[in-house]
Amino acid sequence: MTIELLPILEAFSGGIIISSLFFITHIFSSINPYHKPLFPLASCISMIIFVALIVSSTSDESVITSVRIVTSDAALGIIALLPLSLAILTYFLIGQTFPKGRSGHEPQ
Repeated sequence: MTIELLPILEAFSGGIIISSLFFITHIFSSINPYHKPLFPLASCISMIIFVALIVSSTSDESVITSVRIVTSDAALGIIALLPLSLAILTYFLIGQTFPKGRSGHEPQ
């Protein structure tokens, strides 16, 4: 019984690419005169390039195709986890709506 590391590497790589793209979007949407975005922007772009090189070296497709496959697999993984996270969110919201220990009538 062996553990295949390639699917784990692909999922992790897709997550890094999606996170880097979200962070780049955040950098550009929250820019102000006191913000120095050079280092975070350079690190995000370098991570995308580094992950793209790793993913393209493990597959037989081109760089664009392999990055597209890995990113779409990561997005599908996030979508697959949404029902679980929404169930947990619903549980906590119901707990906040109907708190225990407090009733409408105060003891006298």
